[in-house]
Amino acid sequence: MRRGSTARTLASSLKLSSLTINSGSTFDLAGYDLTSSASISVSNQGTFKLKGQETLTNILDLDTDSGTVEYYGTGAYSGLTAGSTYYNLVFSGTGTYSLDAALIVNNNLGISAGTLDANSKDITISGNFSNSALFIPSTGTVIFNDATKTTLISGSTTFYNFYCNTAGKTLYFEAGKTQTINGPNLFDVVKLLGRKIVNTLFR
Repeated sequence: MRRGSTARTLASSLKLSSLTINSGSTFDLAGYDLTSSASISVSNQGTFKLKGQETLTNILDLDTDSGTVEYYGTGAYSGLTAGSTYYNLVFSGTGTYSLDAALIVNNNLGISAGTLDANSKDITISGNFSNSALFIPSTGTVIFNDATKTTLISGSTTFYNFYCNTAGKTLYFEAGKTQTINGPNLFDVVKLLGRKIVNTLFR
Protein backbone atom coordinates (compact mmCIF):
# COMPACT_ATOMS: atom_id res chain seq x y z
CA MET A 1 0.00 0.00 0.00
CA ARG A 2 1.05 3.57 -0.62
CA ARG A 3 0.93 5.30 2.75
CA GLY A 4 0.08 8.87 3.61
CA SER A 5 -1.31 10.63 6.65
CA THR A 6 -4.91 9.57 5.98
CA ALA A 7 -4.84 7.66 2.67
CA ARG A 8 -4.02 4.07 1.85
CA THR A 9 -3.88 2.95 -1.79
CA LEU A 10 -3.24 -0.63 -2.79
CA ALA A 11 -0.36 -1.41 -5.12
CA SER A 12 -1.29 -5.11 -5.32
CA SER A 13 -4.04 -7.43 -4.18
CA LEU A 14 -4.36 -7.71 -0.40
CA LYS A 15 -5.41 -10.41 2.06
CA LEU A 16 -6.40 -9.37 5.58
CA SER A 17 -8.41 -10.46 8.60
CA SER A 18 -10.08 -7.13 9.45
CA LEU A 19 -10.33 -3.62 8.09
CA THR A 20 -11.17 -0.36 9.86
CA ILE A 21 -11.24 2.98 8.04
CA ASN A 22 -11.14 5.87 10.46
CA SER A 23 -13.05 9.12 10.05
CA GLY A 24 -11.28 11.38 7.56
CA SER A 25 -9.29 8.48 6.08
CA THR A 26 -9.46 6.88 2.64
CA PHE A 27 -8.81 3.29 1.61
CA ASP A 28 -8.45 2.84 -2.17
CA LEU A 29 -8.43 -0.57 -3.86
CA ALA A 30 -7.17 1.07 -7.06
CA GLY A 31 -8.35 -1.88 -9.14
CA TYR A 32 -6.83 -4.61 -6.94
CA ASP A 33 -8.68 -7.44 -5.22
CA LEU A 34 -9.38 -7.64 -1.50
CA THR A 35 -9.64 -10.94 0.38
CA SER A 36 -10.38 -11.74 4.00
CA SER A 37 -9.33 -14.97 5.67
CA ALA A 38 -12.83 -15.16 7.20
CA SER A 39 -16.14 -13.43 6.54
CA ILE A 40 -16.03 -9.84 7.82
CA SER A 41 -17.89 -6.56 7.59
CA VAL A 42 -15.63 -3.56 7.07
CA SER A 43 -15.80 -0.88 9.75
CA ASN A 44 -15.92 2.27 7.65
CA GLN A 45 -16.00 5.73 9.19
CA GLY A 46 -14.16 7.28 6.25
CA THR A 47 -14.16 6.57 2.51
CA PHE A 48 -13.68 3.24 0.74
CA LYS A 49 -12.79 3.77 -2.94
CA LEU A 50 -12.88 1.25 -5.77
CA LYS A 51 -13.22 1.20 -9.52
CA GLY A 52 -15.73 -1.60 -9.92
CA GLN A 53 -13.88 -4.53 -11.48
CA GLU A 54 -12.27 -5.65 -8.23
CA THR A 55 -13.16 -8.91 -6.49
CA LEU A 56 -14.07 -8.85 -2.80
CA THR A 57 -13.77 -12.25 -1.15
CA ASN A 58 -15.34 -12.86 2.27
CA ILE A 59 -16.18 -9.16 2.54
CA LEU A 60 -19.82 -9.07 3.60
CA ASP A 61 -20.29 -5.31 3.26
CA LEU A 62 -18.40 -2.02 3.43
CA ASP A 63 -20.46 -0.73 6.40
CA THR A 64 -24.12 0.09 5.94
CA ASP A 65 -24.58 2.54 8.81
CA SER A 66 -21.56 4.84 8.43
CA GLY A 67 -18.89 5.92 5.96
CA THR A 68 -18.81 6.47 2.21
CA VAL A 69 -18.20 4.07 -0.67
CA GLU A 70 -16.99 5.77 -3.84
CA TYR A 71 -16.89 4.15 -7.28
CA TYR A 72 -14.55 5.97 -9.64
CA GLY A 73 -14.02 3.57 -12.57
CA THR A 74 -13.85 4.52 -16.24
CA GLY A 75 -15.28 1.36 -17.83
CA ALA A 76 -18.67 -0.34 -18.09
CA TYR A 77 -19.67 -2.34 -15.02
CA SER A 78 -22.57 -4.73 -14.48
CA GLY A 79 -23.57 -4.67 -10.83
CA LEU A 80 -21.75 -3.10 -7.89
CA THR A 81 -18.74 -4.95 -6.53
CA ALA A 82 -19.51 -4.18 -2.89
CA GLY A 83 -23.12 -5.35 -2.99
CA SER A 84 -26.46 -3.61 -2.88
CA THR A 85 -26.60 -1.84 0.53
CA TYR A 86 -24.57 1.24 1.48
CA TYR A 87 -24.59 4.19 3.84
CA ASN A 88 -23.22 6.99 1.64
CA LEU A 89 -22.67 6.05 -2.01
CA VAL A 90 -20.86 8.20 -4.58
CA PHE A 91 -20.15 7.71 -8.29
CA SER A 92 -17.29 9.98 -9.34
CA GLY A 93 -15.66 8.29 -12.34
CA THR A 94 -16.55 8.51 -16.02
CA GLY A 95 -17.70 4.88 -16.15
CA THR A 96 -21.18 3.42 -16.51
CA TYR A 97 -22.60 1.35 -13.64
CA SER A 98 -25.63 -0.80 -14.41
CA LEU A 99 -27.46 -2.22 -11.40
CA ASP A 100 -28.16 -5.94 -11.24
CA ALA A 101 -30.20 -5.79 -8.02
CA ALA A 102 -32.30 -3.32 -6.05
CA LEU A 103 -30.12 -0.70 -4.37
CA ILE A 104 -30.49 0.55 -0.79
CA VAL A 105 -28.68 3.70 0.35
CA ASN A 106 -29.17 4.36 4.05
CA ASN A 107 -28.03 7.97 3.79
CA ASN A 108 -26.90 9.94 0.71
CA LEU A 109 -26.54 8.97 -2.96
CA GLY A 110 -24.45 11.18 -5.25
CA ILE A 111 -23.70 10.97 -8.97
CA SER A 112 -20.98 13.51 -9.69
CA ALA A 113 -19.64 11.97 -12.91
CA GLY A 114 -20.30 9.11 -15.28
CA THR A 115 -23.57 7.18 -15.51
CA LEU A 116 -25.71 5.25 -13.08
CA ASP A 117 -28.14 3.00 -14.95
CA ALA A 118 -30.89 1.69 -12.69
CA ASN A 119 -31.55 -1.05 -15.24
CA SER A 120 -35.20 -1.11 -14.08
CA LYS A 121 -34.15 -1.87 -10.49
CA ASP A 122 -35.59 0.05 -7.54
CA ILE A 123 -33.42 2.44 -5.53
CA THR A 124 -34.28 3.32 -1.93
CA ILE A 125 -32.66 6.45 -0.48
CA SER A 126 -32.96 7.62 3.12
CA GLY A 127 -31.05 10.89 2.80
CA ASN A 128 -30.07 13.22 -0.03
CA PHE A 129 -29.94 12.57 -3.77
CA SER A 130 -27.59 14.65 -5.92
CA ASN A 131 -27.03 14.28 -9.64
CA SER A 132 -24.67 16.35 -11.74
CA ALA A 133 -24.00 13.64 -14.34
CA LEU A 134 -26.40 11.04 -15.83
CA PHE A 135 -29.00 8.85 -14.19
CA ILE A 136 -30.87 6.35 -16.39
CA PRO A 137 -34.00 5.16 -14.58
CA SER A 138 -35.25 2.61 -17.14
CA THR A 139 -38.52 1.48 -15.52
CA GLY A 140 -37.27 1.48 -11.94
CA THR A 141 -38.64 3.38 -8.97
CA VAL A 142 -36.66 5.77 -6.78
CA ILE A 143 -38.06 5.56 -3.26
CA PHE A 144 -37.41 8.11 -0.51
CA ASN A 145 -37.96 6.87 3.04
CA ASP A 146 -36.88 7.54 6.65
CA ALA A 147 -38.87 10.36 8.22
CA THR A 148 -35.97 11.20 10.56
CA LYS A 149 -33.95 12.57 7.63
CA THR A 150 -34.78 15.58 5.49
CA THR A 151 -34.01 14.88 1.84
CA LEU A 152 -32.49 17.43 -0.54
CA ILE A 153 -32.79 16.50 -4.21
CA SER A 154 -30.22 18.49 -6.18
CA GLY A 155 -29.40 18.62 -9.86
CA SER A 156 -31.72 17.91 -12.78
CA THR A 157 -32.83 14.28 -13.09
CA THR A 158 -35.20 12.17 -15.15
CA PHE A 159 -37.04 9.58 -13.06
CA TYR A 160 -39.42 6.84 -14.14
CA ASN A 161 -41.30 6.42 -10.86
CA PHE A 162 -40.66 8.84 -8.01
CA TYR A 163 -42.17 7.59 -4.77
CA CYS A 164 -42.40 8.54 -1.13
CA ASN A 165 -44.93 6.97 1.21
CA THR A 166 -43.26 7.74 4.54
CA ALA A 167 -45.33 9.79 6.97
CA GLY A 168 -43.55 12.97 8.11
CA LYS A 169 -40.89 12.84 5.40
CA THR A 170 -39.68 16.22 4.10
CA LEU A 171 -38.35 16.63 0.56
CA TYR A 172 -36.60 19.73 -0.75
CA PHE A 173 -35.75 20.38 -4.40
CA GLU A 174 -32.88 22.55 -5.58
CA ALA A 175 -34.08 25.81 -7.11
CA GLY A 176 -33.57 26.23 -10.83
CA LYS A 177 -33.31 22.50 -11.56
CA THR A 178 -35.76 20.30 -13.45
CA GLN A 179 -37.11 16.95 -12.28
CA THR A 180 -38.78 14.90 -15.01
CA ILE A 181 -40.98 11.93 -14.13
CA ASN A 182 -41.94 9.67 -17.04
CA GLY A 183 -43.55 6.68 -15.35
CA PRO A 184 -47.20 5.95 -14.54
CA ASN A 185 -46.72 6.74 -10.84
CA LEU A 186 -45.98 10.40 -11.29
CA PHE A 187 -45.03 12.52 -8.31
CA ASP A 188 -48.05 11.43 -6.29
CA VAL A 189 -49.11 14.50 -4.32
CA VAL A 190 -52.35 12.85 -3.26
CA LYS A 191 -50.50 10.03 -1.56
CA LEU A 192 -47.94 12.42 -0.14
CA LEU A 193 -50.56 14.65 1.44
CA GLY A 194 -52.57 11.64 2.51
CA ARG A 195 -49.55 10.53 4.50
CA LYS A 196 -49.12 14.06 5.87
CA ILE A 197 -45.90 14.62 4.01
CA VAL A 198 -46.80 18.28 3.83
CA ASN A 199 -43.38 19.88 3.64
CA THR A 200 -42.67 18.98 0.05
CA LEU A 201 -41.12 22.32 -0.82
CA PHE A 202 -39.25 23.84 -3.73
CA ARG A 203 -36.55 26.28 -2.80
